[in-house]
Amino acid sequence: RGPHPAGGLGQADNPPRRKTACRGEIWRYAAGAKCPCGARMIKKPAKFQDLLSGDDIAVADFGARARRLMKLAREGLPVPQAFALPVRAVRSRAAGQALDCAVILPAFGENPVLSVRSSPQNPDWGGPETILNVGMTEATRTALVPALGEGPARALYARFVQAYAIRVARLDADMFDMLDEAVPGEDALQAALRAYEEEMEEPFPQDVAVQLENVLRSMARAWEGTSARLLRQAKGAPADMAVELVNDGPITLSIET
Repeated sequence: RGPHPAGGLGQADNPPRRKTACRGEIWRYAAGAKCPCGARMIKKPAKFQDLLSGDDIAVADFGARARRLMKLAREGLPVPQAFALPVRAVRSRAAGQALDCAVILPAFGENPVLSVRSSPQNPDWGGPETILNVGMTEATRTALVPALGEGPARALYARFVQAYAIRVARLDADMFDMLDEAVPGEDALQAALRAYEEEMEEPFPQDVAVQLENVLRSMARAWEGTSARLLRQAKGAPADMAVELVNDGPITLSIET
């Protein structure tokens, strides 16, 4: 019944008002689970839901795609590591609230390459277009060369630079026409990176957590846009219906998860 070894509270104590920290990290457990230090912990709500955790989730909170992935994982089928962002967190992100995306990245391993997909409650309502190759940086490109080759690794990086610049940074697509080739050359890639830096007044982001947070913000805001709302209503969706977002990875050579 004493204090948690890392300064938090054991299950027998009154529930803490703040997330319980252990050894410098935030731990989120199902009720009755234990921290690695052996103390029993109280269940805490998480902004990101691990879809491979075995916990049941509701379509109303996480959407149809996320629930399907959760059910497949519970059946023991091979499902890539995936996290879902619930309705409330998507709306908060669209309103400008920051997300600590770094907390989920260790689950994907070193040099992760992720996809971010929408998870509406009804698939017929559509949603923001999937963004692939999140996490492609100069370091990730270099790490992929032994497995893919220089050309394919460069193409993956170029595809993401183009998608990020147009759909996340909202830059003019014509500025990145040099990347339209199936396998853009090194000169084209470097020209695109310079164009991004000149327009944004900062280099293309090389931090995966920053890339992921900006992608989530862009997709959340796209769902809240006027044209997207009108299209959903035309398909029978309520005017205030929200979307959930799913992050999964790694990708295969076919650029699918």
